[in-house]
Amino acid sequence: MSVYPKISVLMSVYNGEKYLEEAIDSILSQTFEDYELIIIDDGSTDSSPSILSSYAEKDMRVKVITNEKNIGLILSLNKGLYMASSNLVARMDADDIAIPERLKIQVDFMQNHPDIVVCGGFTTYLENPTKGDIHATSHEGIVAECFFHCPVAHPTVIMRKDKILELTDGYDPNDLYAEDYGLWSRLIMSKRARFANINKPLLNYRTHPNNPRFEYKKKQKKTAVTIQQKMFSSLGIDIPLKDVSLMNHSEGKISIDDVKQCEFWLYKIEQCTDNMNKIERIAFLREIKDKKMYLWRKIRKSSMSAILRYIRARLYYKK
Repeated sequence: MSVYPKISVLMSVYNGEKYLEEAIDSILSQTFEDYELIIIDDGSTDSSPSILSSYAEKDMRVKVITNEKNIGLILSLNKGLYMASSNLVARMDADDIAIPERLKIQVDFMQNHPDIVVCGGFTTYLENPTKGDIHATSHEGIVAECFFHCPVAHPTVIMRKDKILELTDGYDPNDLYAEDYGLWSRLIMSKRARFANINKPLLNYRTHPNNPRFEYKKKQKKTAVTIQQKMFSSLGIDIPLKDVSLMNHSEGKISIDDVKQCEFWLYKIEQCTDNMNKIERIAFLREIKDKKMYLWRKIRKSSMSAILRYIRARLYYKK
């Protein structure tokens, strides 16, 4: 490793002994080798500290920072972000596995695209490799997606530290369980940061299907709804939190009246696209169309009129 590595890889771990070695090994076996691996031990009480000490002794690229007490993921990530030696900071979770070429692919991309501040990639699921997360790859597509769901997979990201800290204060402690989404939204609303996603899987993502984490997801949804409301407000549209939740996070079947309410707000959003350039407008209209189709698929088909409207909507939005 050089005195000033080209990349700082940032990981935080709290009692992650089960998968920690796999995650670290996937970084240490990268084809690109000029990096430091900063690992924040957030007060772990399992064998994570001894695992980290073992790696730090064997490889000088591994730098372990130990919190005296558990301070949480967001504060730990901010701590690591400020300590990073490189301006290019790549995120990595303590239970995922990066593909061997990940850092090489992203370094090359960032060098060839100096205007990009945040670059992510696709993922495959460790428990089901035939599935994964795919997002828009263009800046305009990512911006449009951000109004409806998180458009960049956090553990695939590489970002420019100087621009992140210039435009934001890093991760916001208020964005509990959705710290990445909050950061992306603030960067997008600043209109001074460009995004990209590389159109190939860079990471094998662990979904933990046997640990549904209902309470975690409930809190994450609450934070996401607040973030999305702020995003819509940036367009001049003040949507109540309950309607944002209905439109973007409804679970189970919904009523025709629910769909009508969502379509009212989607029409307001569509009107805002008149002031966008052609590429931005196309991206937003695509997201709006997809959202309408999603809502109509969730409708309770309990009456003939509902069924007829559902069929008409399918025929119309397939055009």
